[in-house]
Amino acid sequence: MYQIIIKHRFKFLCILLLFITNITFAQTKPFEPKMGSIFLVKENRVIDSKAFEETFNIFIKEFIKGLKDKMVKEYKLANKPMDTLQLNEIAAPIKELLFETISEPGKKSFAIEYKADKIFYTQLDDENNSNELYYFDKLKNIVINSFNQSQLVDYFRQEQIISIKEYREQTKIIQGYKCFKVIYQYKENSENEEIFMPPIVYTRELWVTEQLKSPFHFAVKANEILSKYYPLEIVEHIDKISGLETTYILTSINLK
Repeated sequence: MYQIIIKHRFKFLCILLLFITNITFAQTKPFEPKMGSIFLVKENRVIDSKAFEETFNIFIKEFIKGLKDKMVKEYKLANKPMDTLQLNEIAAPIKELLFETISEPGKKSFAIEYKADKIFYTQLDDENNSNELYYFDKLKNIVINSFNQSQLVDYFRQEQIISIKEYREQTKIIQGYKCFKVIYQYKENSENEEIFMPPIVYTRELWVTEQLKSPFHFAVKANEILSKYYPLEIVEHIDKISGLETTYILTSINLK
């Protein structure tokens, strides 16, 4: 009789432990949205004008030098005389173009929309106009350029991770989600030999949550990040140009 009671109690204890484990797992399992939207604002700010001007000018000199070296090499290979005057004339417009490309002053609004088996990334020009940029096809696990419907083959290989460091003791709540800080560094991963841009290292301070899981993100493309957590806020700096800061701030999130 005593053995029967012990056996039943042990069986009950096993069932109770299994029940508790299932509850715990259900509570910690990240939520994968099927529908809904995320709205955010991207802003580039010059936070130190002097540092920005000094380092930007150095960056431009490196860029122009790389361009000149490449053109000299191509002219030599083609056995043609080098037009140094023409080369010097293109330096000014290149500097202006790079300034606009890198700094992009002002704010831009974007939306991430989850619709069944697709995730759409759209730039919001104003209240009435929007421009769909690309979307992620969950079934095919590919990113498509919305303009010409071509596949962005290297989308998830653009970031070559240098380092990732977690600061789990630093936490805050963003739009109801518990987040902690992660800082990672990367450089653009390109095998294109035609690129003469000086190598740039990006440093991003992320506030990430483990409550959400999504294969596609509005700014982060590295699977090493997205496979573990979902960034909700980003502050970005680049090593070649000081005094410039890019932020991605959520304005609202409603996912189902």
